[in-house]
Amino acid sequence: MLRWLRIKGNSMIPAVQPGAYVLLGPCWRPKPDALVCVRHPHYGDLVKRLRHYDAQGRFCLAGENTASVTSEQMGWLPRSALLGRVWLVIQPDNRHSSK
Repeated sequence: MLRWLRIKGNSMIPAVQPGAYVLLGPCWRPKPDALVCVRHPHYGDLVKRLRHYDAQGRFCLAGENTASVTSEQMGWLPRSALLGRVWLVIQPDNRHSSK
């Protein structure tokens, strides 16, 4: 199933800007460096970069900049927390400012 999400935070700058839309799709075989969406028990739904995936099916995530929650704070997550892989990013058009 495909679905759109709008990015609210700045933890994924420069890869994904606040206000961007991401298209989520299935993630059959998670691979390191893929952008994924997870449901974290403390932080809610997050888009992060997958850093490690172990033999027990757990994975570790990371943000793109210092504003992100750290990998250590997020901890290892079970495969069941994975909502999907980011298939497409549509960045906001920041060339126009509202007056």
